[in-house]
Amino acid sequence: MSRASDRAVIEPPRTLVVAAGAWILLALLLALGTTLPLQITPASLAPAIRITLVTCLVGALVAWPLARLSQGPGSGGVLNDLLQAATLGSLLQLVIWPLRLATPWTVERTLLIDLCALSSLVAVAGIVAVGSRSQRTTPRAIAMVACLVVAGGVRWPLAAAGAQDLALTLPFLGSCATVLELMDATASMPDHEVWTHAQYSAVLSIALGACGCAVAAFMEAAGRRPPARARGVAMQRRVG
Repeated sequence: MSRASDRAVIEPPRTLVVAAGAWILLALLLALGTTLPLQITPASLAPAIRITLVTCLVGALVAWPLARLSQGPGSGGVLNDLLQAATLGSLLQLVIWPLRLATPWTVERTLLIDLCALSSLVAVAGIVAVGSRSQRTTPRAIAMVACLVVAGGVRWPLAAAGAQDLALTLPFLGSCATVLELMDATASMPDHEVWTHAQYSAVLSIALGACGCAVAAFMEAAGRRPPARARGVAMQRRVG
């Protein structure tokens, strides 16, 4: 087998762009409905903005991992997964920043919402990169559950299971719930507790994504390496 065939082929995510664009349009239609309010004000558009942003986050953090983990490893490997995540992150910018025209968000609050969304996407990209390297169903299912935890947190499952002290689950609030708290803040900047939680959540998410990508790259390199017996036979043929 030639060296050129062993190299990862990076494919442009054209299908992903079309699917993500259709998802964003459906989110806008779901949020706005068929009729606009009589008086268009930031207060009247607040529910639609919440639905739009959370639906786009669900698409990036849940729908994309579900579709990706249902496929094979792919020819591009980890780089293809990172390219798809970067594409989704770029499309999220087209949703988050134009919302400032219809909201009282300051630049700082918008940056914080953007940081929360992108860091969660980095975490999901690392999880997807690791899970998609395996051909078995169980690792892929575990990776999908991890993506659901990143998106929704563990507060609601623990509450449903009867957990009493939910304060311990604050660092695992989930990206969607954190973004909702950031959007609902009435001040120009969220309070200190929400701000601290968003910072810790972003750092943990980026660290998780980086570790996942490193592990996936190691697994991919180990999978491409020929076994020791095959290397020995090849060396004997060269010597002979």
